[in-house]
Amino acid sequence: YHWLTWRHILVYTMAVPDDTFLTNGVGRKVLEDCATTMDNLWTQAPYGDDGGWSSSGGELIVLDMYHAATGDPLAALLLGLKRTTLKSFRAGAFYGKAEPALSTALDGLKLHPLDEAYYRHNPGLGTVPPLSNCFDKLSIRESLPPGALYLLLAGVNNGGHRHADANSVQRFTQFGREWLVDGDYPKNQQKYHSSLLLLVNGEAFPLPDYMELRGQGSNADFAWVTVRASGTAPADWLRHLVWLRKEAAWLVVDEVVAVTNGRFRLKQRWNGIGELAALPDGWQLDQKGSAMRLQTCGDLALTQYDDADYGKPWAGYPHARPIVRVLDQNLEAELKQGEKAQLA
Repeated sequence: YHWLTWRHILVYTMAVPDDTFLTNGVGRKVLEDCATTMDNLWTQAPYGDDGGWSSSGGELIVLDMYHAATGDPLAALLLGLKRTTLKSFRAGAFYGKAEPALSTALDGLKLHPLDEAYYRHNPGLGTVPPLSNCFDKLSIRESLPPGALYLLLAGVNNGGHRHADANSVQRFTQFGREWLVDGDYPKNQQKYHSSLLLLVNGEAFPLPDYMELRGQGSNADFAWVTVRASGTAPADWLRHLVWLRKEAAWLVVDEVVAVTNGRFRLKQRWNGIGELAALPDGWQLDQKGSAMRLQTCGDLALTQYDDADYGKPWAGYPHARPIVRVLDQNLEAELKQGEKAQLA
């Protein structure tokens, strides 16, 4: 739906013609959104109501039209990457010659800001941070080659065709592979995302509509962000994400701060794909010559089960069987107001 909407607008832009979309900055924001949410296998993360491991490819015609109208170098770069796996030269697809130039503009920690009009017209459930502390998507990218690390984190939990995926890791690619499954049209509950599941006194709670960016930083050795979900549950959930640049690895620390006294049950969930081997402090996933280790803190209970039904949209993925490995790290404790619990 995302790319269908922009396609319609660009058809209108070019047919009337009316270049407002191109001159008011909105078209460029769409382009930057496409770049932020493109992983290192050069596919779009299929978040929300979408299916399959590589999304639909509906962004190609949008990129072709935008490039035809503006000649934007970022559009040329994205087309150059995507045309290696997707066809955009069919009739009516606005195919044109693109001369991509290698760029580092997408590398590092990137925040795609939340649109002011969207924020204004969608009053939020739970704590609503100032617009300056909100974000739409957040990416970490080592570089563009398929072997390099890429992560995508979601910042919004409302809107049409939404999924309960805010503060979840929606995409993780490295070593030329996808490692986390996210994206099945009807499976929109939080448990189908790589997230933190929280029960307090046996009761579950919805996520707030807007995540709050609490801090970020970057240097030659690492980059980090802290994102908070608050206002809908009797606890604040802070997800601390650290990218260890030199180790080509990343760390997630989930921290829950009790707002009231209660019995807290936490489940840090990862929906992985690949052949699975259990380790004393986590798991290893293997995909036809590439492997990824998920290491936990080692002193909490680990559980795992397979979900073949959730894996069905991944039947076309070439590197692993379409079976989702649901990997959970579990913690249960009595907490008083102000006390904290952490999982890593």
